[in-house]
Amino acid sequence: MRITTTDLFALHTFSKPLLVSGGVIAVDNWLDAKTNTYQRTLAYYPDGQAAVSLGFDQQHDTDPQWSHDQLAFLSQATDGTTQIFTQSLLGEPAIQRSWVKSGVEHFLWDDAGLGWYIQTHESLAQASQFPHATRLTRLHIQDNGHGLRPENTQTTLFYQGLAAAKQRVVYQSRTAFQLVAATKDALALAFEPDDHFNGDHSPATTTALFDLASNQATPIVTGSARALAFSPDGQKLLFVGDPGDGTALADTLMIYDRNLGSYQEIFTDAPEVGNWTVADSQQNLANIAARFVDNDQVMFLYSDAGQVFLATSDLQGHWQQLDTPAGSISDFNNAGQDVVYTYTNFTTPSQLWHGQQLVADLNANWSKAHQVQTPQAFSFTRAGFEIHGWYLPPVASSQKHPAILSVHGGPHAAYGDIFFHELQVFAAQGFGVIFTNPRGSATYGREFLAGNLADYGGEDYQDLMAALDVGLKLDPTIDTDHLYMTGGSYGGFMANWMVTHTDRFAAIVSQRAISDWLSFFGTSDIGYFFGNLELGQYQLDGSHRDAWWQQSPLAHVQNAHTPLLLMHSEDDLRVPIGQSEEFYAALKMQGSPVEFLRFPDSNHDLSRTGLPNLRLERLDAVLDWFNRHQ
Repeated sequence: MRITTTDLFALHTFSKPLLVSGGVIAVDNWLDAKTNTYQRTLAYYPDGQAAVSLGFDQQHDTDPQWSHDQLAFLSQATDGTTQIFTQSLLGEPAIQRSWVKSGVEHFLWDDAGLGWYIQTHESLAQASQFPHATRLTRLHIQDNGHGLRPENTQTTLFYQGLAAAKQRVVYQSRTAFQLVAATKDALALAFEPDDHFNGDHSPATTTALFDLASNQATPIVTGSARALAFSPDGQKLLFVGDPGDGTALADTLMIYDRNLGSYQEIFTDAPEVGNWTVADSQQNLANIAARFVDNDQVMFLYSDAGQVFLATSDLQGHWQQLDTPAGSISDFNNAGQDVVYTYTNFTTPSQLWHGQQLVADLNANWSKAHQVQTPQAFSFTRAGFEIHGWYLPPVASSQKHPAILSVHGGPHAAYGDIFFHELQVFAAQGFGVIFTNPRGSATYGREFLAGNLADYGGEDYQDLMAALDVGLKLDPTIDTDHLYMTGGSYGGFMANWMVTHTDRFAAIVSQRAISDWLSFFGTSDIGYFFGNLELGQYQLDGSHRDAWWQQSPLAHVQNAHTPLLLMHSEDDLRVPIGQSEEFYAALKMQGSPVEFLRFPDSNHDLSRTGLPNLRLERLDAVLDWFNRHQ
């Protein structure tokens, strides 16, 4: 059976695995066509026994946490708010433990397992039946998926014992913060940038230690790094990110030693810490890159050549890879050296593993019933770098068939050994698919990662066109008169660039794409720092403008001849829809073949976490555009 767009509703993915007494727990995620929603519940897999269904409503259950042989998790209460629930592993009905009016944003068990630190966030503006203006004073004024960032808000952290009546406010701030870790005498709080801590001209955060005895918050680290966890003895705090200002692009691991009051990197020659592969089927991931094994060791994810592995390291940076299946680890958790993880590869949507043992595969029957294609890897060298990619052949062989060049977003992300529903649909519909990681992609080292800085549409574009040529050599049955191209975000930028720089494609689909770097700077939620990082520093005297403009597809629009479909979400604040509006108007004015498809109630993440029916409509529209130009 061939894979279709609607198979997205048939797939299950595991996330947020957890080691518990006698087994493992994970969140089971899927899309429900009837309600057009994302669903999730908890599944317990006791060692050597049948699975036990857990959760409160089996629709909104997530974020399981285990402490002192007790399970707590978040779910949607009957009043529609998110609350804490507890449950035994026998599958008895879950018990609601919190009744927070605004809902629980985040929670952590206390060190003794006697209650939780609970975080809430609420607006302080008075409710009104009429609309009112929003006053903004900071540089970072909006977030994709959330909208404008109102400043008249308050984040509250309070403690609640297992008995809901025992509550006390621990900390409140008008500056938004996130509770990231807790130990017996301190909490780690990550504050958003503001004038009090470090200004807001970069995406840096300030991590503060909150002393539970004195009720004082002391800033300890400011930068592009996120605190993750305290060591078992509570004396060290583990961070992941860039130890500097964010310009290193790749993440590494750092340790703050409370006894020494110092902060240092673990590695001298760091791997690319974290999962940097992109996919459209992995849902509700914890995105925790590292955890402590004991006081002197950490366990972490790292990405290399399109795969994601697990490794352990001492605090001096001596690390070694763990023995896990070839492919990509999407989420993990551990208790000492004992580890549980979720796993995927090109042909496997999602599995749950405990060490070397496969625990569960909810897609096994689906996989047996469908023709899932295995891509052929290739590599070549050009302009000083080895470029890595894959060719996915169509399901049905023929004397001549079309092919699609697909370009990932980021740009500092990567295609890799991970299940990608969209690419499999292309192959099922008779297209060969060429996908590659041009310079600027992750998983190939820091020099490669920085390879496209201030050169968008330069050597990265040449890498992609060279990969297309390699794919054509791998499969001589590809019809060179029917080549197509698509991509989103950075891939969308490259789609706009290709429509203005080559006539090799019969049709192109551009998704959520940049066309004008100059207008992007002041309208995107990341524009105020992203352009500086990628293209060179914004200058008040305007001296940057020519370089930014020449790397804008709009500057070359007079060269566009290829039929182009522009696709954009109306609520996209990462790459605002005005980017496609500008490009569409310019193309229409000169008579170039173009159409514009706008998606309501959607943001930059439509293809990964958008409304399910619109995700299918988007993918059907891509196929329709290519089929119309055969």
